[in-house]
Amino acid sequence: MNYDNSKKSLHGKAGKEELENLLKGFEENQFVKDIVKDYSVGYGSHDNNQFKTHFLVQFLDNEQWIITSTTSVRSDRTKGNQWEAYNIKQLNKNVTRAILTYPDGINEKEELNAKSYNRKIQENNIYSEITDVISISDLFDEIEQKVLQSKSPNSKRALEGNSFEKRLVVILNNKGNLKKWNSQNSIEVGLQFPIFSMILEAFGMKNDISINKISATDKISKLPSGGLPKTDVLIKFYFENKPTQTYTVSCKRTRNNKVTIHEYSVDSFIKALCLEDKRLIESLRSLQKVGGPTALKNNYPPDYDYLNNNLINYINQLSKWVYGGIGGEGNPNEHWAYYIVSYNNELKEVSIYTIDDYIKQAKNIAGQFNTPFTWTYASGQKGKSLQLKGPVI
Repeated sequence: MNYDNSKKSLHGKAGKEELENLLKGFEENQFVKDIVKDYSVGYGSHDNNQFKTHFLVQFLDNEQWIITSTTSVRSDRTKGNQWEAYNIKQLNKNVTRAILTYPDGINEKEELNAKSYNRKIQENNIYSEITDVISISDLFDEIEQKVLQSKSPNSKRALEGNSFEKRLVVILNNKGNLKKWNSQNSIEVGLQFPIFSMILEAFGMKNDISINKISATDKISKLPSGGLPKTDVLIKFYFENKPTQTYTVSCKRTRNNKVTIHEYSVDSFIKALCLEDKRLIESLRSLQKVGGPTALKNNYPPDYDYLNNNLINYINQLSKWVYGGIGGEGNPNEHWAYYIVSYNNELKEVSIYTIDDYIKQAKNIAGQFNTPFTWTYASGQKGKSLQLKGPVI
C-alpha cells in the first residue's frame, strides 16, 4: 500500500470511529433501541455475510436505518454502496433508509461531490437505493427529528434542549477533536470538528499551546436555593505547564424569537441588582402584585412610569443576571454562565457569544420598560414572582 492509500485508509477509519461515537451517544441516552456495528446479511444458501454496512440503527418503533461512513463520494464507490443498500433492503424490510455520511470539515471538493450526489437523489434525477448523502451534523439532526416526531410539543422542546447540551458535551470530550486541534493533522476527522474549533477559538485557545485534556459535563450542581443554575455545560481545560482553565456555558435552542428565561421574586431582584432605590423597589412590588405592565399602567400609573424611566439604569446588571445568573446566588465559577451557545433550529447553525456580546445584541430588540424583556408571571405565581421572556439570538 502506498503512502496516499495508507493515509486515505486511516482517514476512513477515523471517520467510522467518530460515527460510532455519535451513535453510541444516542444509544446511551436511550434515543435508539439498538446499534449493530458491521451489520451484514446474505441470501439463503449463499454467503450470509455478503452484503455489509458499517452500522444498523434500530429505533424504538423498530424502524431501522443502515448508515455507512465515507470520506469520499466517488462514482465507483457509490455503485458499490448502492448494491449493498439494495440487497440489504431486499433482505431486511424494516430498513427504510440507507445513508452515506461524511465528516464535517472534509475538503471542499469532496463536500461538493457529496452534496451534488445527494441533490441528484433528492430530485429523483437518478435511481438510488441510497436515500441520503449527508454530513455527520445533518445525520445527528435526522436521528434527533426521528426520535422527536412522536413527542408532544412540550416534551419535544425539553428533549431538544437537553439533546443540544449533551451534543456539546460529546463534541468537547471527543478525543479525535482534541487530537485534530493539537496536531492539525488532516488524517484526523474529529466529531463535528467545526463546532469544536469555533468554541475553542471563542475561548481564546491557540493551536500553538497543546491541550492535554478537555473535560466537559452537563452535570451541574443546583443553586443553594435548590433552583437550576444558568450554566448548562461546564468545561475544564488541562495543560502541561499552565493552570487549569474553566469555562461556563448557557445553551439556547429554540424556534421562537422569545422564550421564558427567568423567574424570581422581587426580593431576588433586589438582592441580585443591589437595589437601594426605594421608589424602584416599590414599583417592582406593584408590578409583581398586578402581574404585568398593562395592569400596572391601569392600576399604578406612577409606578409604571418610574419603571419605564429608571429600570434602564440597571439594564446591564439585569441582563447578566437574567441570561447568565451573574450577580445572583451560587458559585461564580460553576453556576454563572459567561458564554452562551445558541442553536438555530431553522438554519441548523451553532453560534457562540460572550455574555457581553449576547446582551449587546439582545438590547437591540425592543421589550418592556426599556429592556429587552417581556414582563409577566407564570401560571399560579401572580403576586409571588416575576417571569421574564427574552430574545434568543
